[in-house]
Amino acid sequence: MSYWDQYRSNDPRRIPPLEAPLLDYVVLDTETTGLDPDKGAKLIEIGAVKVKDGRIADTFSQLVNPQMIVPPHITQLTGITTYDVSGKPPVGQAMKAFEHWLGFGTPVLAHNATFDLKFLDRATVETWPNRPLFDHPFLDTLEMSRDIHPELRHHRVADLIKRYHVGEVEQHRALSDAQQEQELYQIMCQEYFLGEAGLMQDERFAEAATIVVGTGTYPRQHRGTSRSELTKRSARRMRGPLAWLAGLTGFAVVL
Repeated sequence: MSYWDQYRSNDPRRIPPLEAPLLDYVVLDTETTGLDPDKGAKLIEIGAVKVKDGRIADTFSQLVNPQMIVPPHITQLTGITTYDVSGKPPVGQAMKAFEHWLGFGTPVLAHNATFDLKFLDRATVETWPNRPLFDHPFLDTLEMSRDIHPELRHHRVADLIKRYHVGEVEQHRALSDAQQEQELYQIMCQEYFLGEAGLMQDERFAEAATIVVGTGTYPRQHRGTSRSELTKRSARRMRGPLAWLAGLTGFAVVL
């Protein structure tokens, strides 16, 4: 058991981050006037990156009028001023536009997703009183990083973008942060599913990945397993990772 397990969300919407890489999803980030919507903090920006077949297909960026003064420390952190959000859509209009762009039931990714979901849950209730939650399954890349490297203390976006050479500075703007988090998700998928620590738990997966990527440097935990022992269930489970791998590399993989 890892030290980080105590921080794992028990939200029923949660997607286990190391089960299989996702192909179609949206990476989102929010900027807010504070830390807790229960204490009056409001959304001021939503940014998101839509991914189809493992590749960026579209982006979304919207400032939101919180109908309050943006605190000076938030302006210092994000660069967003009260003037910037004045005249922008209030939360109801912004959420309707975002949900229309997002699509029904689309999985979402976020770093420290429980923070963003607190605000999106509150915004959903304010927009649609009969909907108690922002009803999208979510994957938390903070949890993913902790699961891959439980020995490390720091897993903030600011730490990860330097560790994985994605960037030097977290800009604290919703769209640019979502773009960085999308890069981090792809890199962590490569590290976990294809790397030396990588848990490709089936011989057939390892063999197909070797063919696609063109290298044999993969874990050998199950290289001795005969093909006859691989069940239909395991083959179905491999379709997601292999399809992700095909999208990443541009090669076709057929099971």
